Amino acid sequence: MRLFAVLFSILLLSSCDSSNKQSSLPGYSGSFGEVVIVVSNANWNGVVGEALRDVYKEAQYGLPKDEPYFDVINVQKANFTSVFETFRNIVVVNIDSEWREPNYQLKKNEWAKDQVVVQLNAANTKELIAVLRENKTNLQDIFNNKELDRLIKRNKKFGKQGAVKRLKENMGLTMILQKDADLAEVDSAHAWIRIERERPKGGFMHQISQGVLISAYEYNAREQFSDSVLLAQRDELLKQYVKGTHPDAYMATDYKYVPPQTRAIDYRGKYAKEARGLWKMTVEYMGGPMYSLAFLDESNNRIILASGYVFSPEFDKREFIRETEAMIKSIRISKEEK
Repeated sequence: MRLFAVLFSILLLSSCDSSNKQSSLPGYSGSFGEVVIVVSNANWNGVVGEALRDVYKEAQYGLPKDEPYFDVINVQKANFTSVFETFRNIVVVNIDSEWREPNYQLKKNEWAKDQVVVQLNAANTKELIAVLRENKTNLQDIFNNKELDRLIKRNKKFGKQGAVKRLKENMGLTMILQKDADLAEVDSAHAWIRIERERPKGGFMHQISQGVLISAYEYNAREQFSDSVLLAQRDELLKQYVKGTHPDAYMATDYKYVPPQTRAIDYRGKYAKEARGLWKMTVEYMGGPMYSLAFLDESNNRIILASGYVFSPEFDKREFIRETEAMIKSIRISKEEK
């Protein structure tokens, strides 16, 4: 498959956004994590549908029970009317012999403000499936990154500013927090952001706990970004701050049931590593999903490690861990802000 030119064109498309067009568009609709896929029933019920579901309904790694990356709504092209055109995330499947080169294209603000549309183009089903398989991670990241961006924008509008100021004064970091987030502890090298709330289910109120632990420490060698060293550093941070009710209970990474999955990424022009997996409480029977990000702050010769967790035993976890990831991915070095 000749997709290299396509990837370049996607970068160009993603950078071209008409503000005039956007100002005249309606706001997007749909819930966080929803994706509308526009494809015929025949293709949805066949091998093309299987390939699409393998991308968008794949179980998200690092959750205690299977939850798909996205909640998918299938719509036939004939039924793709204005009701669906404003959805936040849309995939449009085009299978036609006119497409000499199979590709996918990214379009922004096509029918609604802050909307993302992915158009998949191929001459036949075989080529379309190849596009999906070869670009699976990128296709997932397009919508996940956009959902994170939407959360950051929401938090910027409604989040608490006092906690942000304290974090900047103590650690030289800026961060966009949810409106219900509190800065429980902070000094020059550590911070603990906590969210404690309850939601009703089955006639009772149930606990939801989210948190982000941040550590800043000196960078000395590349080996500090090895998986084992970063995970050990994370465990040290968890043990120090998050205790259980039993004297010997503390939060730790679960290495047995869902081993941490890591990958190197570019975080705002900085080398970084992210990790997904589960946490557990030693001694006590508690656990949940975890996301962490470590990046190099070259201007201060230090590593910033932010580790987020979720505890919500009565609820699905996907959107809660996405909220936590959004707060982590809003972290900036104060002196580098424009």
